[in-house]
Amino acid sequence: MCHGAAMAGFIIPFVGNILGPMLIWMLKKDEYSLVADQGKESMNFQIMMSLLYVASALLLFLVLGLLLLIGLGAYSLVMITIAIVKTGKGEFYRYPISVRLIK
Repeated sequence: MCHGAAMAGFIIPFVGNILGPMLIWMLKKDEYSLVADQGKESMNFQIMMSLLYVASALLLFLVLGLLLLIGLGAYSLVMITIAIVKTGKGEFYRYPISVRLIK
């Protein structure tokens, strides 16, 4: 659910993608070890993606910024979908490119 909650970022950019996983993680981390681990993983990925979105938005005056925003959105959607499928099977998932800020 933490990974799926990150999809809220497509509705409420820069807020929903971090708050959704954080709320689920905070409420359920003590009950389920998978949620404790994957909540942190989801938040780390979403924080990194938010920083990349801001950097891309700053480059919007160039065509590069628009291309980066589109690419980041597609990458995020694919990675979140893979994470949802893997954790739905009970597996621990690690995003391939993610900075682990929350340990």
